[in-house]
Amino acid sequence: MSLSDCIHCWSTPCECGWDYRNWPVEELQKRVVMFALIMSFKKNNPDAVFSKLFEEKTEDDTKFMEFMGSWEKE
Repeated sequence: MSLSDCIHCWSTPCECGWDYRNWPVEELQKRVVMFALIMSFKKNNPDAVFSKLFEEKTEDDTKFMEFMGSWEKE
């Protein structure tokens, strides 16, 4: 993803697709899978309470990261 605003939609990350036009299909597919997992978790946990940036992690933060398979071992 872009480190700054997209030159066409001015969003970070890009919302118009311009920043992803040169990405390999495999990399785009990984993002599709990731977003599908996020949507699944949120649909199954509509009342989840997530922390804000730099706040203490919530129980739902932990459940989310475990669900995603990317929890950092501390």
